Amino acid sequence: MNDPITDLMQATPNWITGILRKRGCLSNGRVISVRKRSWTTITSIVSHLKLDYSAGTSASPPMRLFLKISRPEARLGGGKGEVEFYTKIANAMDDPPSPRCFDAAYSPETGQYHVLLEDVTHTHFRAGPSLLASERLCGPVIDCLGRFHAFWWEHPRLGKDVGEVPTHKSLGDYVSEIERILPGFLGQAGDRLQVDVRTLLRQAFSSLPGLWKRLGEGKGITLTHGDAHLANFLYPHNPRKDSVRMIDWQFCNVGLGANDLAFMIAPHWAPNRRRSLSGRFIRRYHRELVKRGVENYSWDDCWYDYRVSVIDNLYLPVWQWKARMPLDIWWPNLKRVVRAFKDLRCAELLQS
Repeated sequence: MNDPITDLMQATPNWITGILRKRGCLSNGRVISVRKRSWTTITSIVSHLKLDYSAGTSASPPMRLFLKISRPEARLGGGKGEVEFYTKIANAMDDPPSPRCFDAAYSPETGQYHVLLEDVTHTHFRAGPSLLASERLCGPVIDCLGRFHAFWWEHPRLGKDVGEVPTHKSLGDYVSEIERILPGFLGQAGDRLQVDVRTLLRQAFSSLPGLWKRLGEGKGITLTHGDAHLANFLYPHNPRKDSVRMIDWQFCNVGLGANDLAFMIAPHWAPNRRRSLSGRFIRRYHRELVKRGVENYSWDDCWYDYRVSVIDNLYLPVWQWKARMPLDIWWPNLKRVVRAFKDLRCAELLQS
């Protein structure tokens, strides 16, 4: 694997020319200039690249690309997972739910990485809260997740050369890590948290190993996106011609497919909107799985997994606090997940 670039200045015309030739997109001619429009995120530096070519260049090379490189000081990491997705997982699918990748590299020594993708801003727009307004708009996002999960459902490559299959030990270690961090989080939250919520968090996390019994046995598992909030979906301007795409695959791994839905909905949707729409969308997701050939996974199984995943998502604000995200991010997420936990009567699962 090639070394990742670590600075936008390294995205030179010669570098891009070499990549496009390697990918068979540029049989003759070359890139002569690269114009960049860049900004930073919590974990990365991203840039839209507009390319100019020499005279006589072969027909239809990409005119725009999208480059993402890691910020050296970023704390959240995730580059290994994203590069693995584009170099291994997406390549295993005929129609992966992502933009085309031209190049990707990761350094295990430094944790730095880059991905060079097609720029789809002319065909897609970034999803956002407005997509929650109707099933007509948000439904294709649910279908996209269903197609991806169905393809990798109990796939023989899981845990071999794709992802890490959870075990009873790894799940127990995960819960132990939560319980180690939780006292500091509760101390930081202070009197913002009512006594019943503090008790709920302690009970919920200690109950997870039992609720994950099937997951630890490798049943009903699939690849998950791991960060499936709506801003990580690209929605087509023309749904008849193009399909929904997902981006930011840093946390892609093996787990319960319903966890992507719970992550999308419980921490991020306002309670009234969640109550009115989530049931329809979870039903639609289950239908998509069945349509795509998933067997021995009933609606009751799906609903159970969704409720368990809501319990798991109680950890999201704890993780965000640990990652030093500001209060105005993790506090609203905590309130919404706790509200979803209560609305769905998830406490019944803790007692089962």
